[in-house]
Amino acid sequence: AQSLDYRGSVRLLGPVCEAVHSHLLSLTKGQFEIRYAPWLQWTAFPELFPEIFAALESLQGPAISLGLMKLTACLERALGDVLVLLGKDCPFLLRDLLASEELAEVFGRPVPERWVCG
Repeated sequence: AQSLDYRGSVRLLGPVCEAVHSHLLSLTKGQFEIRYAPWLQWTAFPELFPEIFAALESLQGPAISLGLMKLTACLERALGDVLVLLGKDCPFLLRDLLASEELAEVFGRPVPERWVCG
């Protein structure tokens, strides 16, 4: 089994998060919805994403933190639903869910590896 440097992996996420944040701030709400709404339908909660987008625009720390918590919960639920649709049990921990072989088969191996490793 491969050992992950979680502290180092989280540290590597900083520049990625900053780039995503800058990109999202460059969009209007309408551009965001046109560009990304079709890709978010699979989560079963696509209406959550414009709310999170508005929180990012507000630049208020608590609103951003709450938005990220909602986003994490939404994605965890959606990814868990993918496993359930495959007839598999959903792991208790998000880390184990992201590292599952089944998600690697559905999304392709590089995607879950990026989720886990940053």
